[in-house]
Amino acid sequence: MLSKAPGWAKVALTVSSYRLRDDARQERGRHVYEKLFQPEADIEQLKLPL
Repeated sequence: MLSKAPGWAKVALTVSSYRLRDDARQERGRHVYEKLFQPEADIEQLKLPL
């Protein structure tokens, strides 16, 4: 999951700028949250009317 995070966020974790490292941590956190709690819709699944 983390290997599919945005590349800039992985690289920015190693820079000396605190602000950029913090932005990278937040982006990786957003990425993990989206993958765990907002799964992508399956296009093969039929939509049922409610």
